[in-house]
Amino acid sequence: MNIDNLLLNLKNDHKLSENEVNNNIDTLLRSVVFEDIKKKKINFVRNYKISEKAICDLYLFDSYENFEGPIVIEFQPYIDSNYFHNLLNHLVFSSNVNYKTLLIIHLNDFYPEEILIEEAKLCGIEIHFIKKSFINKIINRNKNLTEKIIKNLFSIKIKEAVFNKEDDWKTKRSNLILELKKIYNESGKTTLLTGAGISCSANLPSWNELISGLFITYLININFDNSELQDIKAGDFINSIKDINKNFSEKHLKSALLSARYLRKGLATDDKENSNDFIDILRKNLYKNEKNRESKLIEVIGKLCFPTRTGAKIHSIINYNFDDLLEQHFEKLNLKNKPIYFQNATYTNEELPIYHVHGFIPEYSNNYNNLELIEMVFSEEGYHRMYSNPYHWSNLVQLANFRDNTCVMIGLSMDDPNLRRLLDIAQNGNPNANHYAFLKRVTLSEISTKNEGESVIVEVSFLERHHKLQELIFKELGVNVIWFEEFDELPQLLGQLLN
Repeated sequence: MNIDNLLLNLKNDHKLSENEVNNNIDTLLRSVVFEDIKKKKINFVRNYKISEKAICDLYLFDSYENFEGPIVIEFQPYIDSNYFHNLLNHLVFSSNVNYKTLLIIHLNDFYPEEILIEEAKLCGIEIHFIKKSFINKIINRNKNLTEKIIKNLFSIKIKEAVFNKEDDWKTKRSNLILELKKIYNESGKTTLLTGAGISCSANLPSWNELISGLFITYLININFDNSELQDIKAGDFINSIKDINKNFSEKHLKSALLSARYLRKGLATDDKENSNDFIDILRKNLYKNEKNRESKLIEVIGKLCFPTRTGAKIHSIINYNFDDLLEQHFEKLNLKNKPIYFQNATYTNEELPIYHVHGFIPEYSNNYNNLELIEMVFSEEGYHRMYSNPYHWSNLVQLANFRDNTCVMIGLSMDDPNLRRLLDIAQNGNPNANHYAFLKRVTLSEISTKNEGESVIVEVSFLERHHKLQELIFKELGVNVIWFEEFDELPQLLGQLLN
């Protein structure tokens, strides 16, 4: 048995995407190496904190094979120069060195600059790249476990989801809310994760509406100086713009990240994602609805965040939205807060930190400083930049909260691959689900067009299994699902956490 054959089988037999293959191989490598270390009775810690800004995958207090301990192990199936430089900066050059060997377990061919290896030696650290021959040795030493892992990687407990009758989900929801209420009131270590549902509740555009607005702006801009349009009536021009927007968007701008990249490229005057002109266009489209900004959901979030006589119950907020609606509402409540939107930003003990991990576009820019330091994650290239850098400040903030706090996800669809990846890393074999996500159930009317009186047994049965399977999948990521049927229910459900 060798790793090349496993890779080939994963790609051919299971028809997986490249990302899915990489994730499964990563899981396999971690599990087999972890088991091998346990067999040798070596003392170790997973997700060990090397410094304030660096967490390693595995820290061994003793020697392993022929490598001198203490040892730091990093798993990264495919590495490049950017990854290696970031790794050195965080684990070697900028940390208090308390280990002797760095092992990087990877699969691709990579040849580092020799001078970097020598500089690491001057810091007292030997770097070794663990390649396929060593991996094959460990796999064959743990053949039974390897076969078991490969078999289980693709099941995701489907049988349990299909054959177990779903519990009364509303009763289960009540129990989960009681559980969360106790944590919220007693721990002081609750973090809110807020997504687009929060902003939409205050009449800001959804992602699709924002993209549509930007596309219309783009169409108007490119035709602004077109002399051939002088004789066209204004009404005809507007109708043409609407038709192009509807038909072209539906057929050719299906991918959220691709369409964002397309529009950024078309609207910006330079090639930067955070260029001033592009940010201004985004701001205008984001805040164009000035009326009906009142939101019961934001109001209840304000109540949850407001400190009591016993102290603050919310530790922090991780906001995946660009807007500053929460900050605006907190100012009205005189609730001290600090938006964090760039690396090394600081806050005081009296301030509630609000981490804008995808970027920040406040309604009035003169209310904030250092906006030029923001790294926007709006389109494909911004997302790739953040995804590929495990030491990006936003990834470290999320990982730290997933590891140390109870996170409550509100207004998130939970389909962001980077969010799920970070949850998976933080979970790392932990059987307990410590986080909670408020998610909307799929309704019968969304999947069936049958008339009243017609049998919907198959559809109802499918929905029961679907929701159960979703719960199982999120459980693997360490997340308990609190279901609701209509978005209007959210403020009332969150309000149950308050005394």
